[in-house]
Amino acid sequence: NPEEAPRVEVMTIHKSKGLQFDTVILPGLGRMPRSSDRKLLHWLEVPQQELEGEATMQLLLSPVRAAEQSVKEDALGQYVQKIEQQREKNELSRLLYVAITRAERKVHLLGAAKIDSKGALGRPAARSLLEQLWPQLEEQYQQQFEQTDLDMLQQQQEGEAWVQPQPQRLSAVWQLPSAPQPIQPLSPLPEQQSVYQWGSSRAIHIGTVVHALLQWIAESGVEQWVGQSLQPLAMRVDQQLRQLGVVREERPGAVLRVVEALQKVVDDPQGCYFLTQHEEARSEWSLTAQLDGVLTHITIDRSFIDAQGVRWIIDWKSSSHSGGGLEQFLDEEEVRYGPQLRKYAAVLKKLEQRPQKLVLYFPMHQQVREVSVL
Repeated sequence: NPEEAPRVEVMTIHKSKGLQFDTVILPGLGRMPRSSDRKLLHWLEVPQQELEGEATMQLLLSPVRAAEQSVKEDALGQYVQKIEQQREKNELSRLLYVAITRAERKVHLLGAAKIDSKGALGRPAARSLLEQLWPQLEEQYQQQFEQTDLDMLQQQQEGEAWVQPQPQRLSAVWQLPSAPQPIQPLSPLPEQQSVYQWGSSRAIHIGTVVHALLQWIAESGVEQWVGQSLQPLAMRVDQQLRQLGVVREERPGAVLRVVEALQKVVDDPQGCYFLTQHEEARSEWSLTAQLDGVLTHITIDRSFIDAQGVRWIIDWKSSSHSGGGLEQFLDEEEVRYGPQLRKYAAVLKKLEQRPQKLVLYFPMHQQVREVSVL
């Protein structure tokens, strides 16, 4: 079910490696990373020239500086530590590159710079990610700083200062108030039905990704995909299947099936018509209404109003049938999912009074089944 898919994922930069997202938000870039513990021993592996065709490595060791020893007297230790600091800086640059390149569309960089003792814009904290970006962002920060009213900002901060509240004592005749009346639900919650969860978990996940990407294609404009191969979406499909928990051995076949379903939709004039930006076009439209005294939650895969003022209610069905008997299969699917579409129609009747058309669309077969409203 696409509505259950996470819209926002919070993770470390290390965990995000290999993934792609539409938008990436990187907060706290101005924070200084945790300081490393003081080491008892610093060392470097130094490559040497090849001897008899084999590369050799030598170890450069530097013990911790004695308490009575000055920094200048520990030249070897300072040298090794500077090399280590440069390596840490290079690692921060690599992490920053990994984080920024996770985004397919937008990256939001959030980092605070402090004001120095002279009231000017200060540099970011040392060894922070913002320090890595400072050569490119300093001018923007400076412009924002010059447009900021520091006096007003200080007054706001002072106004938000915490004040110790004065204790409020109860009167001697105070009594505990009566407990409120228990809440009486207006209608019982419907029992969870599994009638729409047919097939294996792999098939359900395939349907989830097909639904999500059909929504994305509709919102980004189906016209740009007509006559084009959707194979470039394979990596995106694999990522979404992996996030849903499809195991590695099953993903290649699942990716092929999802891409095939999407390709058949954009290659089908009827499928393209469903994804076109009509009046009040919506994908994965969630609604709640009371039907027969029961609170009902629904999600309509695709809906719009055509030029004749008819409300279309479309349900994608990624299931397929091999061999003969296709018409019988479609008849069975209509019987199985017809009540679901009629429930959608009943909910929309509470919002508007207009003609309705209920449709089951099977991408794998490029088949449309119209369901009677009753």
